[in-house]
Amino acid sequence: MKYLSNLIERFNGNVLYSLAAYNAGPERVDTWVKQWGTMPTQEFIEMIPYEETRNYIKLVFRNFITYKRLSNTEAFKLDKDFLLCKFLRICKSTLLLATMSK
Repeated sequence: MKYLSNLIERFNGNVLYSLAAYNAGPERVDTWVKQWGTMPTQEFIEMIPYEETRNYIKLVFRNFITYKRLSNTEAFKLDKDFLLCKFLRICKSTLLLATMSK
């Protein structure tokens, strides 16, 4: 958890880059960001040249959505900005709280 928290700090709170760096290494993510610039979340994921890293990020997002649906009493809606806004904000908050409680 500490390593992931450090990655989130390194990538200025960008959970997508942090998850990619957790799996593929921060230097690779630095290279990709430099090569591709800013792009929508889904495009960034699909541009990742490592199938394992692409699948890892998709699995984390899919599991988050599943657990969110299971734990939420009201209907869970997935809008087009979900990955960029809600997911990344919630993950960042959750990871920060987990780090602070240790």
